[in-house]
Amino acid sequence: MSLPHSYISKTEFLAYQSCPGYAWHARYRPELLSPPSDTTQRKMRDGQRVEALARHLFPDGITPGRGKMEDLAARTATLIADGAETIFQATAIAETGLLARADVLQRVDGGWHLIEIKSSSTDPGSTNTVVKKYLDDITFQTLAFRQAGIPVVQSSLIALNRTFRRTGEIDPHLLFTQIDMTEDVERNSAALHVIIEDATATLLNDRDAAACECHRKTRTNRCELFSYFHPEVPDKDTIYNIASIQRSALLPALDRGVLMIVDWPDDLKLSAKQQQQVAISRSRTEVVEHDSLAEFLTLLQSPLWYLDYESFQNAIPPWDGYAPHQQILFQYSLHYWEPGFDEPIHCEYLAEDATADPTEALLTHMAANLGDSGSVVVWNKSFEHGRNIEMAERYPRFAEFLHDVNARMIDLAEPAKNGWWQHPEFQGSWSLKQVLPVAAPSLSYKELAIGDGSTASERWMQVVLDSDREVADTERAEVLEALRIYCAQDTIAMHFIRTYLHGLLHTAAF
Repeated sequence: MSLPHSYISKTEFLAYQSCPGYAWHARYRPELLSPPSDTTQRKMRDGQRVEALARHLFPDGITPGRGKMEDLAARTATLIADGAETIFQATAIAETGLLARADVLQRVDGGWHLIEIKSSSTDPGSTNTVVKKYLDDITFQTLAFRQAGIPVVQSSLIALNRTFRRTGEIDPHLLFTQIDMTEDVERNSAALHVIIEDATATLLNDRDAAACECHRKTRTNRCELFSYFHPEVPDKDTIYNIASIQRSALLPALDRGVLMIVDWPDDLKLSAKQQQQVAISRSRTEVVEHDSLAEFLTLLQSPLWYLDYESFQNAIPPWDGYAPHQQILFQYSLHYWEPGFDEPIHCEYLAEDATADPTEALLTHMAANLGDSGSVVVWNKSFEHGRNIEMAERYPRFAEFLHDVNARMIDLAEPAKNGWWQHPEFQGSWSLKQVLPVAAPSLSYKELAIGDGSTASERWMQVVLDSDREVADTERAEVLEALRIYCAQDTIAMHFIRTYLHGLLHTAAF
């Protein structure tokens, strides 16, 4: 096996921190990795656009160009020797085996100011979260440059300003906020240096593969290669599927060799809700808290309006009035039902043009079709409710309508979320896609061309929003139709679930 290179990058180090086994195999067995998803690639492009815009803050910046890392490091050294004040993508390779590329390296008294540009957003008055998120990232960069003989005396982060609202052409000085992390980096350096040494020793060793310990983490913290490393762990019915299980609760069970939820030791502590899930998994029976469910269903006042939104977000707001990463609606689906209907009536709107903000046209259409009485039924209320508040602020003429919709809004996820309705097939989740197969086995997202919200956003952006991408008419038509089918399934699914819940109480659907 040949060695890819004799240094490790920041990306490799951060991957090592998450999972040494993944980092080693990504370096030496890259064929095991899946190609980057469309969503991942878009995030990368967004990051590049953010960096390009942030460079306007440094009009004297120059770049060492492109090429092999060794050549870029040599050119960076030449630029420094020639008196360059600001260098974009300054590159350094330390004899200790570290590679670093700084988004911005700026000459200051006594040395250099290292600045990393990120597409995350933060409130300038409350930066603790973003500092914590990127502290190891920037500490690695700082240490690598110092070990390469380039004295970094100040370390900073440039992030998007969450309070920014676009008005015409974007002023980078308003869009971005700069955070001095020098003291944070200094406090973090000693501890991180030890981890960097371990990572370097592991990742520069092409003979001894590192192990994956992700089986000792919760599901959401697993590496991409988890199934490769741990084929013995099934997707369903394991202790990892216990709702909101924490690592501190997992480890004692794992240390006893427990994998399946039915084998959970009775002496290990769980919350009451988690204990109930274990019991349901053992009995393989559906459990209903009749009083709580009945009380909830009385909140649903006919006529019923099943509503679902689809949205997208950009790091750089595309239209006036928007903040970085703000959710922007491009589609809604509405199913209308009242007593006497054989089936709900469907109404929808899908923006097919994005030369301007599609929200106003969407609201005009929705206000004309969503009536002023009856419950508005959604799944995971916080999303639709939050978007309505934002749209009311942006379009005051729709404010009364949107506030009324919010006042009538009922979250159909509440029975599953609160444990009033539980089923072993929920696997500790109350997501619509997990719950629906129990209530309506004939409905499935697996066969849909678009089967989840992130794919819906990405495909819409590809065929409608992206001006730099040529799209064939046939592809565009197929994607738009797939979007209509997907969003409509979300709303008809809620009708089937509500009907099923009434059936559980042995009452006629009203």
